[in-house]
Amino acid sequence: MANIPKPSRNPHDRFFCNGMENQAVARGFMQHYLPEKVRAALDLDSLSLEHDSYLDPALRETVSDLVYHCHLAGKANRCDSAL
Repeated sequence: MANIPKPSRNPHDRFFCNGMENQAVARGFMQHYLPEKVRAALDLDSLSLEHDSYLDPALRETVSDLVYHCHLAGKANRCDSAL
């Protein structure tokens, strides 16, 4: 019998993460949902996706590890945002 892939246990989480891996989608999400004071403190044009996982592989299915870096507005300091 052929190997039939198992259905995803978290289809909504996978959909969200797949969309948020697109930098323009993530920037638009943050621009829409972050409070004005937070948006003003961040340079969202400097967003970059961190590809290394911060989580134990055993937690990969239950906890998101999608992390973006960006600079603080007008500063060289960086800020991390976990989605």
